[in-house]
Amino acid sequence: MELKKNKWIFFLVNLFVSVLIFIFSESHDLKHFINSIFYVTLAYFILMLFLFIIKGRFFDGISWSFRKFRSVMSKERDYLTEIGDVTMPSDRISIPFYRFIAFQTAALLLSLVLLLIVYYI
Repeated sequence: MELKKNKWIFFLVNLFVSVLIFIFSESHDLKHFINSIFYVTLAYFILMLFLFIIKGRFFDGISWSFRKFRSVMSKERDYLTEIGDVTMPSDRISIPFYRFIAFQTAALLLSLVLLLIVYYI
């Protein structure tokens, strides 16, 4: 499944999830609908920031040092594998997936801001 073609469909699915959260809320007004969109946006925002930190190579040094420590302290050393041959966490992040999550976050955030403008006007 190609994420580039289906980004608007997933945006509509996210809005549908927000509507489901709104339906099961205690009150049915614009404020609670804004809150339901905020919950979905917050989940995407946290995921996007986590992927951004991993993609920025923050955890590469930490994971390399743990692998180095384990290889030094292990009784069953494997002399054929090098520590540098193992993929780092930043290499596992797919750029199209990161862009997809960033688009979903931006689109949901934009819809949230538009609804907040409507609510306060």
